[in-house]
Amino acid sequence: MNKSSDFFKPHEADASTAAYLTDSAYVTAYREAAYMRAVSYSRYTGGIPPMLASLIAGIVAVGAVGGIFLLFHKLTH
Repeated sequence: MNKSSDFFKPHEADASTAAYLTDSAYVTAYREAAYMRAVSYSRYTGGIPPMLASLIAGIVAVGAVGGIFLLFHKLTH
């Protein structure tokens, strides 16, 4: 990942004023913050996007609850 990549370039929706998009200090600060946010996400989740990590955790939780339900059902019948 490279912080000078266009991936971290601010867009019109990201700036409160369009003039900021031509201000080199704003663009540099924006790219640095976006890069650091992306790097911290990848370090926290081991490279898995946070939404995917949440989905996997939900599937595991549902599977665990279902397994416990089946176990108790089998023991009682």
